[in-house]
Amino acid sequence: RVRLEKEREMFKEWQDQEGQFHLEQARLRSELRIKNNRANPIDLLAYYIHHANDTTDTEIIGEPLSVVQNLSLQDLEDLQADIKVYKDLDKKETEQNFWEDLEVVSEDQIKQNKKKIKVEKNRSSINTAVGV
Repeated sequence: RVRLEKEREMFKEWQDQEGQFHLEQARLRSELRIKNNRANPIDLLAYYIHHANDTTDTEIIGEPLSVVQNLSLQDLEDLQADIKVYKDLDKKETEQNFWEDLEVVSEDQIKQNKKKIKVEKNRSSINTAVGV
């Protein structure tokens, strides 16, 4: 029984270390894409939260909301999937709160974009019906 508990504890440590490794790798990939001017929205947001205490670094990116606000529907859906990955990997409370807030914001932006697409689709169908 003691051996089983030790094995569980070791497995938990290993899982934590693996999660930390994956988080660090994700951050490194993000920073490389930023340096090479190939940044995705998630890269900018991950950089922002990782460098939150360094005001000169966060000024480069600006406010996180500005990253999310003008994305296409597809980009928002991709961002939401990426947010879930970071949310699973980042275990600190401040990071969890950040990713949860961004999840809410991106979901709202997706709803707005879908609504806008629906309105534009209805408008175009009305225009073709009137033009006939």
